[in-house]
Amino acid sequence: RTTVFVTVVGTFLGVICSVAAAYPLSKKDLPGGKFFFNMMLFTMFFSGGLIPLFFVVKHVGIYNTRWANFLPYLISTYNVIIMRSFFASLPESLEEAALIDGANEGQILRHVILPLSKPVLAVIALYYAVGHWNSWFPSMVFIRNTKLYTLQYVLRGILITNSTSVASGDNVLSVQEISFASELVKYCTIVISTLPIMCVYPFLTKYFEKGVMIGAVKG
Repeated sequence: RTTVFVTVVGTFLGVICSVAAAYPLSKKDLPGGKFFFNMMLFTMFFSGGLIPLFFVVKHVGIYNTRWANFLPYLISTYNVIIMRSFFASLPESLEEAALIDGANEGQILRHVILPLSKPVLAVIALYYAVGHWNSWFPSMVFIRNTKLYTLQYVLRGILITNSTSVASGDNVLSVQEISFASELVKYCTIVISTLPIMCVYPFLTKYFEKGVMIGAVKG
């Protein structure tokens, strides 16, 4: 249940925040736009580190809550860059026509830009969904309540426990049986962790291919 919550809510908020960051940065006449974009790029190569992040999470009040599983990593700079490139590739004449008709920036974004951005939105949503579904590190660092662990962290614990028990000589099983049991656990965890994403991916394939090509080539 926690993993579903983290994936759904984290993906929804991540896409919204990415749109809110990418759309203004795609404007050539944005005051200080180049500065803000460079500051965003700076975060891709340098960060404050794990200890400052831990204290921020704790003092904000989301430590040992479901929100700690995704809020510290809510936005990906890479995804914002892809979305910014897509927005910048759209014809400016569409926005000019909407402005002439009396639309404001919010209405332009909602009724003009976003309907044309379904491919890149699907790509970014898939990126965020896969990232949150496979996430286990925040649970290890920010969560102490076992009921709030994500699926991947639980499966990680199962794999570690299984490897430890196989490495110990406290059982009477043969080497072949131990090896088979170890491999069986690994394959079961792989299926459990990848099956939901595999079920969703075919419905987004056409958007994925189109969105990646447009977002990566133009801008």
